[in-house]
Amino acid sequence: MTNTFYANPEGLDPLNQNNDMNYSTPEDLLILAREIIKNYPKILDIISQKEYDVNKSSGGFNHKAVNTNKLLEEGVSCSGKPLKILGGKTGTTDYAKKNLLLITGSPNNNGYLINIILGSDDNFSDMKNLIGWVCDSYEWQASAT
Repeated sequence: MTNTFYANPEGLDPLNQNNDMNYSTPEDLLILAREIIKNYPKILDIISQKEYDVNKSSGGFNHKAVNTNKLLEEGVSCSGKPLKILGGKTGTTDYAKKNLLLITGSPNNNGYLINIILGSDDNFSDMKNLIGWVCDSYEWQASAT
């Protein structure tokens, strides 16, 4: 991920705009998503849930994390066939606008799709449009992944 820089751990714009900004590219976010799929099934499980109980490292409940990805509620489809959402990450700042990385099963249930929207005014609508375009543009054969 050579085109990614995190100035702070929370990913928010710095208070002083003269400070370093957080940034990444779709290519680097694709690398991150593939790494999560391959090596971190617990993270993938967490980012596929609407809510997740976060516990203290010493044990016991700390707080409930609520996922802001409204597509978990609404769902997404490919040519009318619902796609299983395997995980996703939203992000919004004044400078980056609305962003969304979404991992779904493929329409033929043979693999997965990773779609990324950056710098959007409506990341959820744009994601649905992107998935629709992908579905309309690709012939989903039984052997495709």
